[in-house]
Amino acid sequence: MFIVAESAEGNVWRGIAGFFATEDAARRFHESVAEKWKDLQVFPVTDPHASSYPFFLTTEGLEAGGVRPIGEAELKQRLEEAGRSAADEDTILFNVHSVLADCINQRFPGESVLPKIHHYHVMVNQHDFEDIRAFLGISDKPLESDRIGPDDPRYLTVVEKRFNKRFRANPDYVRLASSTDQVVAAVGEAVREGRRLVVTSGGHCLENFTSDPEVRVILDVSPMKRIDFDAERGAIAVEAGATVGETFRALSESWGTVLPLGEHPDIGMGGHVAGGAFGFLCRQHGLAADYLHAVEVVAVDEAGQARRVVATREPSDPCRGLWWAHTGAGGGNFGVVTRLWFRSPDASGDVPATLLPRAPESITTFKAEWSWSDLDRESFLRLVRNHGIWCERNSGADSPNASLWTLLQLHREQLGMIIVRGVSTAGDGAPRQFDDHLAALTEGIVAPKNREVARMSWLEFALNPLPDLFAGPPGGVSMKAKDALLRKRFTDDQIGVVYDYLTRTDHDAMGGMLGLATYGGRINVVPPDATASAQRSSILDIACTTGWLDPRDEAKNLAWVRAFYRDLFAETGGVPVPGERYDGAFINHPDADLADPALNPSGVPWHTLYYQAGYPRLQRIKARWDPRNVFRHALSIQAG
Repeated sequence: MFIVAESAEGNVWRGIAGFFATEDAARRFHESVAEKWKDLQVFPVTDPHASSYPFFLTTEGLEAGGVRPIGEAELKQRLEEAGRSAADEDTILFNVHSVLADCINQRFPGESVLPKIHHYHVMVNQHDFEDIRAFLGISDKPLESDRIGPDDPRYLTVVEKRFNKRFRANPDYVRLASSTDQVVAAVGEAVREGRRLVVTSGGHCLENFTSDPEVRVILDVSPMKRIDFDAERGAIAVEAGATVGETFRALSESWGTVLPLGEHPDIGMGGHVAGGAFGFLCRQHGLAADYLHAVEVVAVDEAGQARRVVATREPSDPCRGLWWAHTGAGGGNFGVVTRLWFRSPDASGDVPATLLPRAPESITTFKAEWSWSDLDRESFLRLVRNHGIWCERNSGADSPNASLWTLLQLHREQLGMIIVRGVSTAGDGAPRQFDDHLAALTEGIVAPKNREVARMSWLEFALNPLPDLFAGPPGGVSMKAKDALLRKRFTDDQIGVVYDYLTRTDHDAMGGMLGLATYGGRINVVPPDATASAQRSSILDIACTTGWLDPRDEAKNLAWVRAFYRDLFAETGGVPVPGERYDGAFINHPDADLADPALNPSGVPWHTLYYQAGYPRLQRIKARWDPRNVFRHALSIQAG
């Protein structure tokens, strides 16, 4: 937070005050300041009544204590030069006596600062330390980010940041944005030059939405990582470049709270939340998008002007439609997400620790394996049928097993193993929960082998969840995933299709598998039209998946996974058409095949599978906020 403090004696200090959640983080910050910026001073503050570590950062001056007093005229001039004023929408008053008073009183015992303290929320969460230096008058960094060409090592860092190595972009240049102002400038420039622009953060898109040869500019917002409490909005603010893991850490260490975000800690928040976002805690807490209170988006109007827009879920907000679109329509459709605010819809008050669900006290994980050599067709059918029955019986929000998330991994027989994993927040009750789950799955078949159970803190788990599940070879893999949401379990005929595709020897797809992740719970209590995430009656999220290392293996792997998916949903034209048994697909797991009539012969358009009845509304929102179709990809919303 940027602080301007005036003492009773008339002196004014300017600087930055804040908190660190751990002593180690505070120490590293102090060392960083001392190493990088000799003309800055950071004063740690000892607060025996708090579990956090406050600090005050200021310029080194010529007068007593190293702080140069400034008058109101100079203060006003500096704010005007920064493009802000006390009347600016980003300016708020905030009580920071407990931080700044202790700070200055400890450093300057003769001054009493309590009578008048102002908190100017100037450029906070929009600038890195260089921008802080600029505000303090010791740097002239421009608001525009660097234009990085192919000869710069940073270019490859951005271009190669892609989870799916199947696709690769070759843009004219990339930009690393560290502020909303820099995003506005970068988008405006690309539009003026007529260059197609896309945005990236974590680089986890499964399709070629970012890694597209037609893209001319990649805007990387990963430097935008600020996470703090916005007192004006009464919500936790998270910049779009923060990762899921960084968000988990900040929420847990600062306020003891959590969001039900996705599994991989390196996923970027901007695109993740815009697509709905579900993870290990979704059955207990719903989708992360259900907690989205507001979103900041850089949009482009009909005249080609880029501008910052903040849209909230408040019914009176004229921009509310833009907020709604970012609760499940997916990224890259309406503009560049730069910041998100989170607050439970039923939260009251403005105490940060009460605005989101409490973080679990602990996490217990389990893993068990079956050998393919111990299963024949009938026992395989029984295993998958048992699993589906358990999901149908335990997917209600009031189920005692809503605290349990599981993943059944049906690998190709070539791999040799079938694996079930579980994640529970039930504490001491978790082992019994696992026992009951496995008993249900193994009724009438052989028990699994190699059972493992482990208990750990929430944060230890969240920052490195199920390590062997996410482990990959150096350099990554190329892959294809085809997602579907089920309202009812697979039929025996469908399980037969699964068995055939996992055991047939006329296919050589070593990396092929079917994954079945439990769904439902709190997700399904939200009405389908309350957010843009329309799938609110599912019990399972499934994915036919394959991966390969050698580019020469692409064709056979694609042929296998596409045929598998087609035959699995043969009764509805080869895709999971929303209806009695299926709930369509999840846009955070995009599948561009669904927009190809040759690969989706059902006659049901791709947007019905992803958005169901909400698509016309999304088309109207697209027409208003992106009339020039600046933001587009293989499955982007088309204005209507």
